[in-house]
Amino acid sequence: MKKHIAFLLFVTLFAGPGLQAQTGNVLLPPVKPVKADNKSPVIEIVIDPESFQELAPYKGMKFQIDINKTPLNPRDSFEEWNNLELIRAGAKGNYIAKFSNAKRTTTYAVKPVFEGEDYDKALQTFEREDAAYKQRVAEKARMAKADRAQYVKDSIQDRQIEKERVKKSMADWNSSLRVFQIDGFGVLNNDKAKALNLHYIIATFKTEAGEPINSYLAVYIRGVKGCISTHEDHFSVKPGADNMILGHYNGKFAYVSFEEFRKLNITADTKAQTFIMKVVSEKDNNIEYIKSLMK
Repeated sequence: MKKHIAFLLFVTLFAGPGLQAQTGNVLLPPVKPVKADNKSPVIEIVIDPESFQELAPYKGMKFQIDINKTPLNPRDSFEEWNNLELIRAGAKGNYIAKFSNAKRTTTYAVKPVFEGEDYDKALQTFEREDAAYKQRVAEKARMAKADRAQYVKDSIQDRQIEKERVKKSMADWNSSLRVFQIDGFGVLNNDKAKALNLHYIIATFKTEAGEPINSYLAVYIRGVKGCISTHEDHFSVKPGADNMILGHYNGKFAYVSFEEFRKLNITADTKAQTFIMKVVSEKDNNIEYIKSLMK
């Protein structure tokens, strides 16, 4: 039976890539050579080196049916197979040979083996390839560690930049609030702000050019003495009233006018809103201009 199986399997020598596992950028260790024995048929399969990189360096490699995993079926010895595929079976060094024709398909567990001098040569190849593999693994680990270190460094820098931005924004805003207080506008305390029945919404703020504005904000409600100091994370307005929003962008005042706010038609049912804020020019970047908008 061994003779018939060997003969029929030699009909197809190339294992196409149809069902082979794709390795991509995964590093696979070379398979350690095994010497063929006389317990089961040894067959030749020409592999695609790109699909089986762990086997590609070897010369004279064959495959032996592993009868401990898949016993031979005598019927297969008399079939004429016209297609053969080699499939990686998951665990290191384990493969499946899939034979098919127009009528049926069968599979056998196979293992790469070497005979005679090919085995001795394969051992030398393995030692060389294994050393190169370990070097590549070490280099990949080193690069991953360097990438992680750079990521941590960048994260720290980003947090520091954000911290400085918030610090500057608060300084700018505190300066503006002092001007409002001195000029009689003042800032509403929490009790008075609560009495206004304000409506909280999820708010985002952008310039007319689409740049995000992350600033401490104030809402001025016409007819109410004082501004409501707020922030985008807990932003509130009074629906049905004239609201004007004030903030800062790159050291300049930014605002949503009464008229632009009315166009948004914000009601008590509004859950979220994006506000487009107008950034004042250099000459208008003063409290007198802002006061003129509040009339």
